[in-house]
Amino acid sequence: MSHQQNKNLRNQQKKNRQKQREQIKQKSQTKNAQELKLKADKAYNEFDFDEAIKLYSKALLLVPEETSTMNTLGMIFLETGNQEEAIEMFNQSIKLQPSKSEIPYMYLGQLYEEEESVNYFEKGIEILINKLDKIKNTTNQTNNDKVQLEDLTNQIISGLCSLVEIYMTDLCFNTDAEQRCENYVKKAFEISESNFEAYLTLCNLRISQQRFDEAKIALFESISIWNDLNIEDYLSNESEFLQVVEEIRDDILMLKSGNLNRMEHEKIIKENIKFLEQKEEELNEKENEKIIKELENEETINDQIKANLPPLELRIQTCNFLIELGQTQVAIYILKEMLLEQNDDPGIWFLLATAFDHLHLSEITIPLLTKAFELHKKNNQIEDCQKVQLIIDKLENELSQKN
Repeated sequence: MSHQQNKNLRNQQKKNRQKQREQIKQKSQTKNAQELKLKADKAYNEFDFDEAIKLYSKALLLVPEETSTMNTLGMIFLETGNQEEAIEMFNQSIKLQPSKSEIPYMYLGQLYEEEESVNYFEKGIEILINKLDKIKNTTNQTNNDKVQLEDLTNQIISGLCSLVEIYMTDLCFNTDAEQRCENYVKKAFEISESNFEAYLTLCNLRISQQRFDEAKIALFESISIWNDLNIEDYLSNESEFLQVVEEIRDDILMLKSGNLNRMEHEKIIKENIKFLEQKEEELNEKENEKIIKELENEETINDQIKANLPPLELRIQTCNFLIELGQTQVAIYILKEMLLEQNDDPGIWFLLATAFDHLHLSEITIPLLTKAFELHKKNNQIEDCQKVQLIIDKLENELSQKN
């Protein structure tokens, strides 16, 4: 072997060793980054956002091109009010891997306005649809695949509904705005014919077009997907509505006495379980276990029902549309159900008061508004307090003039 060949061989061996060292270093950094991310996940789940940001940032320094970490950091920055940092993370993620994840696009769609927002949403939806089609084309789908299909379907439709909202508000003066809305709604129903948000958005669009009968049909269809209320029967049976009114009157009496209704279903179940556990020695062991299991199953079913409910803001929007379309009794029924689930949201109390105001029942409206005022005050929402107080003063004045 010549001198030159020996030299070339030594150089190649040196390069190989250097490459091996780099691979070992990279593996070590990846492992360390994964460990940091596990700790960061724990901090995030415990709402320790400062610690989560610190750990995710360290992990990103070790593996700078890990876009999933960037997306998570972006979401945390948004939750902590750091919008500029969030935008920077999402844009960096897109720059490195533009077609990998819909997450940065869907968030940037919410953060930007008008055409920029549309572009981000459309790109995010495109990625989601590609993922959806890939799973649909999979043979022998697993349960996990089916869960993913449902989740992707809901995300795509939610994105399409956001696009409709943009063209009904920020871009409503565009010449093609109405047609765009129709196209997005049509696409949503092509993805799924049984999505409550698609029907809710269709209702909103038809209201804006003053096609109120069609809006009502779409709204009732939306409600039927997540609520087993038989609307036609309910509206034709006055006694059922009066029963709901009496329940709300009872709640008002409790509010006036200063006793909040804290007997929610979940608490009752937990108290019963605790009671049974404490009395275990006094009860037959097998029977005790059976009762506890039944109660736990009931609690699980209750959790599943809640998980399948639309987000609170969409149910509030539903009730707004019901009131706008003259379906006040149905709105009251749904709002009453929502209070059983969450009675510390001033928006629900205010909307319930608005519904009763439409029925000219001031003796119910004013206490409900007072409750909304108290919750706004508790949350230091001074401007909202002032708005509610003005309405209360107006109604009390009108009531005193009648008397």
